[in-house]
Order: sequence, then C-alpha cells, then structure tokens
Amino acid sequence: MRVIILISLLFVGIYSSLLSQKVITANAVGTFSDDVAPFLLDNKWGFFDKAGNIVIQPIFKVFVNNYGDLPCFSEGLTSIVDVETERVGYINKKGEKKIAPVYYSATSFNEGVAFVGRQNDHVLIDTSGNIIAQNFVAINGYYSRFSNNRACVQKQFAFGYINKSGKFVIEPKFDTLGNVKVSMRLAVASP
Repeated sequence: MRVIILISLLFVGIYSSLLSQKVITANAVGTFSDDVAPFLLDNKWGFFDKAGNIVIQPIFKVFVNNYGDLPCFSEGLTSIVDVETERVGYINKKGEKKIAPVYYSATSFNEGVAFVGRQNDHVLIDTSGNIIAQNFVAINGYYSRFSNNRACVQKQFAFGYINKSGKFVIEPKFDTLGNVKVSMRLAVASP
C-alpha cells in the first residue's frame, strides 16, 4: 500500500511540474541579458523573464548594429524601431518608451551612454535621452563602445579617443586600430 501511495504522489508531482512549465511560441529566441531574453514572433520582438513570463509582448521591430545580432537589454534599455516612422528609440523592461524614437541608428548603452545617429552626425546620449556630446564623428565614421571612460572614434580619416563629454583626450591622428586587451586599444600612426 505504501508503494502505491508513493508512486501516486510521484506521478502527481511530475504531472503538476509539467503543467507549470511555460511554453512560448517563437520563430527565434536569444540569450538573457539584464534578466530578460528576446523572442521573435511574426517579425516582431518581445521579451520574457527567467521564469518564462512574457514581460514585453512581441510588438516591436528592433535595431541592431550588426547583421545577425539579436536585441538585448543593457542598463535597463534596448533600442526599438517605431513601425510608423522607422526611427529608433529605447524602451525599458516594461515595454515603456523611455527615449523617443527620433534617431536613425542606436547602440546599446554601456557606462551610462550610447551613440545614436541623426541625419548628418552621431551624438552621445545618457540613459535619460539627454544629448551629452556631439560634433565628434561623421555619420559614416567608426566609433567603439566606451571602456574605462574612453571611446575610439573616427573623425574624417583618422582615429582618436573621446571622453563622455565628447572631448578628444587623444587627438584623431591614427590610421589603424587594433585590440590589445579588453580595457586597452592599440593605435598606430602612419610613418
């Protein structure tokens, strides 16, 4: 009799465990960042938490910098594309628009700042959407993520480093860049 009761309890436990699992229908699923992961359904992106709860319904188009990248939250925000205007802005993990979609491109936030593209230039914004620096890189110029309060940017045909106020701390006079370590880059000037 004890064996039958134990088997019954085991069956009930397994069955209820299976019922409590959540299923999300998706065409693609990304990795977790900032405790949420993206999923794609019918060409729109949404996000779910680690418990499997959908925290943002799949209603957004997203902007990523590199082909093949998936959307991700960084510092509580991720970039989205407004379906009507095709402009880029940012939402929080509740799906609320926190920075209006007025830009042509956007990077993820790191060290409290992100690069966003306007029609003819890039500017640096903070997590509230305030422009904190401008006029440091052309629209097609290169810029890196901030590391140790510095970012490499390309001005005309040379590379230099700016701080978070957009001031050059190393003037743009280098022809090439190469990674040396995570926290340092190597710049090479032409002879």
